[in-house]
Formats: sequence, structure tokens, C-alpha cells
Amino acid sequence: MNKRFGRTTLALMLLVPIWGACSDSGSSTQDLANDEVAATGAVSDQDLASSVQNPAGQPPVDPSAAAFLEVSFRMKGTGLGVADVPFEIRWEEDGKPSSTDVRTSPDGTRRIEFDHGSRLVGLVIRPSARTAPAMHKESALLMGGRTHKIEIELEPGGIVSGIVLDIDGKPVADAEVGVFFTDAGTLDKIMNPSVDAFTHSDAEGRFRLGGLPSGQFILEASAPNMVAVWRPGGLMKDAREFRNLEIMLEPGFVVYGQAVDSEEQPVAGVFVTAGKPNRRVNRKATDNPDIFQHGPRTCLAKSDADGIFSLDRVPESQSWNINGK
Repeated sequence: MNKRFGRTTLALMLLVPIWGACSDSGSSTQDLANDEVAATGAVSDQDLASSVQNPAGQPPVDPSAAAFLEVSFRMKGTGLGVADVPFEIRWEEDGKPSSTDVRTSPDGTRRIEFDHGSRLVGLVIRPSARTAPAMHKESALLMGGRTHKIEIELEPGGIVSGIVLDIDGKPVADAEVGVFFTDAGTLDKIMNPSVDAFTHSDAEGRFRLGGLPSGQFILEASAPNMVAVWRPGGLMKDAREFRNLEIMLEPGFVVYGQAVDSEEQPVAGVFVTAGKPNRRVNRKATDNPDIFQHGPRTCLAKSDADGIFSLDRVPESQSWNINGK
């Protein structure tokens, strides 16, 4: 969702000694795609020997044949298969981590071929139009001539829908609309966060996103040379649907600057924060008690070896504070 905007420059003067460089902020704790599944090591002779013992209903192991993984996703409470669920399979082959992205078929299943002796590590299940994201960890050897089956119940996901508007209240078509599975305050502390689900607004500026898990969320949108200045966010629970949400955009700019010390020498590794004054309490209530409108997201940057930094989401009409440490 990164865009290139118009350019503005400024200088940031550091009047106190710099004792150390600030490190980059980590990724969102809600970012399931970056969760680590424990590694289990390469396949050993002992593992292979123990797996040759035939479990009930399985044919003998055939090292020359392919192994199969069969995944089935069912909706919790209904038992019905869920189509078009995106998920990532993580496995090890000769001790080397591998992964692949697939989707379920119309009946909610997917059958994938593997080499004999591959070790399954787990599944990262991403949000779909109907289901919330999930993580499934499982260590299992995939043996030639056999099928390893996994059946998982998925929680229903919440839905958000609404419209993207410009500063004059006109709809913005083809805007990128994303949702983060966290609250506005946490998102403000993350440099270059990864969006958890996204879509585009239609010709009338309208959007609809499903698959939200229970918990806090915040919506954003962007379009060429425009950034969000009012963003709806709140608490999702019980797979609710929030309708008629509004995201407001206005012109935005890239702001370039330089961090220097009291002798006007460039300072590298300065963590720069730019944001609207009182942004942590600057929110507006809506007709829904669980939804608030939040102001523009804080801009974060880090100065390079020459003290240069850039902020790529600065709105046109907002008053902002900027500082570095």
C-alpha cells in the first residue's frame, strides 16, 4: 500500500548528544504470516524405520512413490467445507525449510503432492471472505504411497464494509483498502507494517472485507498522491458485520529531511517520529459504540549514513510534530 507522493523537505536538528542508534520496530504481533513454526530437523533413519510400521488403513510405504497431504477446512458450527481459503504449507525437505501457497477447492479440501520423506511443519491459514485466520502446527513425515490427512475447523470471520471519500466528500474509486488486526496505537509504533487483508474500492468508492478475527482492528486506504486522515477502527467480536464505515483521504506528500547534531553534522540511525499532536486521544465517536474514527497514522523513519530520512505519508492540511532520538 505504499505510494509515491509530492516532495517537501525539512531539517531536523538534534540539540542533545546522540548516545546510540535506534533499531527498527518489529512487525505486527498479528502478522500470522511471519509467525515461526518450530523446526524439527532432517529425517533420520530411525524416523523412517518407525514410520514404516503400517497404521490402520494405510498402504505400505513406497519410497519411489509420491506422498500426499490432504487438507480439509470446515466451518465451525456447521461442518460445511469452506471454499477458496488461502493457506501456506510449511515443510522441510532434507532439513531445508520450504513453503508453498495454495487455496481450497469448492468443497473445502486440497490434496498436495510431496516427495517421500518430506517433513510437515505446519499450516498458516490466512483470512478468507468467510473465515478468520488461524495457525496449525503439526510435525509429521510424509511417506511415499501414503496420504496424510488434516481436518481443521475454522472460526467464522467478521466483515467490514463502507466507502472511501476524499476531503470534499466525493467517492474515491480503485483505492487500496487494507485492514490491520491490531489497534491504532500499536500500529503507530510499527515501521512498515504488513497489512493483514486488503481489497480495492469499486467505481463508487465502496469496499467490503471479510475474515476479521475477534479483537481490535483498524482500516486504512490510499490512492495515488492521497493518504488516510480519518480511519475507522474498533473491536470485532462474534463475527459481526460493521457496515457504512467511512475512510477519508486527502492529498499527501513525501517529506525529506536531515538529522544533524548541534554542530550541524549529519547523524545516522536517528529514529524519526512525525505525527498529529494529541493523536493518542484524538478520535471521534461514531453511531456505533464499538467503532471510532482515528486520525492519520504516525510516520516513522530512520536516518541513513548521511542523516537523510524520508516520511512518505504526510497529509496536506494536518499540523504535525516531528522529533528524533
